[in-house]
Amino acid sequence: MQRSHLIAGRKSIGKAQRLDTISVTAERYMWFRYAMDDDKKVLTNEDVHELIMMYIDRNDEEIAKFESERRKDQPLHKSAEAMKFVKKQNQGEYKSGFKLPDLTDAPTVAYMRTWNGDINALHNVRFAIFREASAASSETTLASGSDAIMADA
Repeated sequence: MQRSHLIAGRKSIGKAQRLDTISVTAERYMWFRYAMDDDKKVLTNEDVHELIMMYIDRNDEEIAKFESERRKDQPLHKSAEAMKFVKKQNQGEYKSGFKLPDLTDAPTVAYMRTWNGDINALHNVRFAIFREASAASSETTLASGSDAIMADA
């Protein structure tokens, strides 16, 4: 009896963690959906990298506000610490590979403009992995075994 409760508890924790990951992913894709320029049918690699930088820096004003309101010897507000952590995490992800719907592909952009936020509806969308590169060159290659592409800044 006690063992079954432990197993059920572990399953519910795992399910909650998966749902959190899914909702964060959906929120990210939704942010990019609304940040895209409505006049463009397709974005260039430079446009996508600019959007990624805007996404990473999206909380900078709030962080600065919290830091300006903080007294000299007080710790930073917990929500500001969380925002800083998320920014650092996003920067690391951008260096290693930032997965997004391929906004350089016209059918994907058209689909994203009509997307309602359901993460399960994205199974037909082409994804790309964008990386921040130290070189100024830009290259695109297909990732093996999937419909994802790599794009360096």
